[in-house]
Amino acid sequence: MRMPSDIDGPMPLRRLRLWISAFLPAPALTRATVPAPPAAPGGSMICVPTSAGGRRCFLGDDRGYSTDPDAPARIHSRLLLTGLHTPDPVVAQQWHRCGESVEIRPDSGTVVARATAATDRVAFEPLRIGRTGEVIIEYHAAAALPLIAGAPDITMAATFIIDPAHRRLRCTGTVDSFPAFESYAAAGDAPPVTLFTFDPTTPAALADDLRRPVDVTVGFDPVAPKHQAPEGH
Repeated sequence: MRMPSDIDGPMPLRRLRLWISAFLPAPALTRATVPAPPAAPGGSMICVPTSAGGRRCFLGDDRGYSTDPDAPARIHSRLLLTGLHTPDPVVAQQWHRCGESVEIRPDSGTVVARATAATDRVAFEPLRIGRTGEVIIEYHAAAALPLIAGAPDITMAATFIIDPAHRRLRCTGTVDSFPAFESYAAAGDAPPVTLFTFDPTTPAALADDLRRPVDVTVGFDPVAPKHQAPEGH
C-alpha cells in the first residue's frame, strides 16, 4: 500500500509514456489537403500532379492535433519506459505503425489501390544512462508513400533525455517540413503534455529535404490529483 507521502509529495519519475506521429491533416490545417468526394472512404485527400497532366489523389488522416495515441497517422511510434527511479530502467514496450495509403479517383472517390509502408526504418534505439543519471533514448523514422515509386521519405529524428530525479524531459531533433508532426509524453497514468506540434508547409518541401529543428523541455507535475491514479512502479 502506498503511503500518502508517496502520492502527494515530490518523487522521481517511475514510468513514462511517449508517442510521436506524422500525419496528413484535415484541410483546416493545410491547403495541401482538400475535401474528398462524398463516396470516398475518408474525409479529405491530397492530390499529386502527373506528367500526363492529370492527378493522383490519396486519402489523408483527416484530423487536427490529438493526444489520442490511436489517432490515424502516416507514421506513429509509442514507447513505455519503466523503472526510471531505479539504476536499471527498461523499455517495457515500443510499437510502430504506418497508416494504410489509399488512392482514390478524384471525381468519384472510388478506391483505386491500397498499400501500407513498412516500419523497418522506424525504431527507438536501446536506452543508455548519461553521466548524471539521465535516461537517454534515440528515435528515427523514415517511410514513403508506397503507391508512388520513388516517393520522398517522411522523416523524424529525436533524442529524448529524461531526468527522473527532477521530473523533466528534453526532446531534441528534427522533423520534415511536411506533413504535420506531433509528440506527447505522460508520467504514469497522468494526462499527457505536449512536446511539440508542427503545421505542414507544402508537399514540395519533402522533395527538397527541408527539416525543422526541435528542442523543447517539459516538466511533470509531482502531485497526483485525487481523482487520478498515481504513477505505477
